[in-house]
Amino acid sequence: MTRRMLSLAFVAGMVWSISPAAGQTATSELSGDALAIACGPRGSYEAPAAGLTVGGSLANAEGVFAPWHRLVVNAGSEDGLKPGQEYFVRRVVPPRESLKEGEKVVYAIMTAGWVHIDEVQSHKSIASVLHECDGITPGDYLEPFAVPAVPTPLPPGTADYSETGHVLFGIERSTVGGSGSMIVIDRGSSQGIRPGQRVTVYRASRPGPNVIVARGMVMLVQPDTATIRVQEMRDAVMAGDSVAPHK
Repeated sequence: MTRRMLSLAFVAGMVWSISPAAGQTATSELSGDALAIACGPRGSYEAPAAGLTVGGSLANAEGVFAPWHRLVVNAGSEDGLKPGQEYFVRRVVPPRESLKEGEKVVYAIMTAGWVHIDEVQSHKSIASVLHECDGITPGDYLEPFAVPAVPTPLPPGTADYSETGHVLFGIERSTVGGSGSMIVIDRGSSQGIRPGQRVTVYRASRPGPNVIVARGMVMLVQPDTATIRVQEMRDAVMAGDSVAPHK
């Protein structure tokens, strides 16, 4: 075999070794909306269970891991992990300010990306990064991956100002959002919020009518929070703005 043929065979072997395994979720297969929901912020009044965490990388990289780094997960077969499984990688973003007296804790959850479990030992696993929404860091926790359901828009309806909620935060607990931003509000399925429902973001004015800031659509619903996408923006959406569901 010539040197050129040996070189090509080596490259082919390397490509095979780093190519996604059969059955992996190709990010290219996710629609734009599904990708936005997967990477978007979410909120919870319950602390997430962070049993499976990212411990480091095979390259001993520190800080934020690059997409090509193979990650070490601090769990293995004894914890139920198997080769071929896929997981979201998430972390809790701490509040920017101290809580006021009597204020309920809202956990701001950010999705850093998702990974594929390649190899499993009894208490450690090796994972490759399928997609990064943001940099994955040591201590980020894993949750089972599932392709997000993209909601079908419900009829526009009209804003019901008698059941007002509020804007909590955007990605990384940002307090300001613009057109297309994904924003978490403090209303969810327990308060009757449904995927695809329209909402009006406004600021109450005394005296005078409510000042409409933007309209949006509910993209993700959880028990007591929901993530909306900002649409028809008239002004920047800010934490604390009121949100009226359409009915």
